Amino acid sequence: MTQEEFYVVFELQDLMKLFASTLGVLIELFTVPVLSEPREYEAAEYWRYELGAELD
Repeated sequence: MTQEEFYVVFELQDLMKLFASTLGVLIELFTVPVLSEPREYEAAEYWRYELGAELD
């Protein structure tokens, strides 16, 4: 990671903290998990199916 990339990442984190604080929500609301293992995809698909069935 270059110095410039380092500063951009921290500026983004500071901005997300400011948004969360202003809106009164947790910072996790602004993050999106990245699935990286097959079992994570399986779990996501399971819950998508289960929750989708409840919404129908």
